[in-house]
Amino acid sequence: MRAIFISYRRDDAEGQAGRLFEDLKERFGKASVFMDVTGIEPGRDFRKVIEQQVRHAACCSRSSARTG
Repeated sequence: MRAIFISYRRDDAEGQAGRLFEDLKERFGKASVFMDVTGIEPGRDFRKVIEQQVRHAACCSRSSARTG
C-alpha cells in the first residue's frame, strides 16, 4: 500500500492534483504516492482499490479548485 493518497475533483482540480502527484512522487518515490489515474490497473475494481488505499494510507490529500 502507498503512504500518500491523493483525492481530487475531476471537474476542476485534475491539473493541480497531477502537479501535486509529480512533486510528491519526486520527493518520496512513485511507490509511496497513490493517484487513481496512475494507480489502478485496467480491469481492477476501482472502488475496492481506492478503499484499500485509503484504509492503509498514512496521509490523504484532497484537492478541489471550485471557489464559488
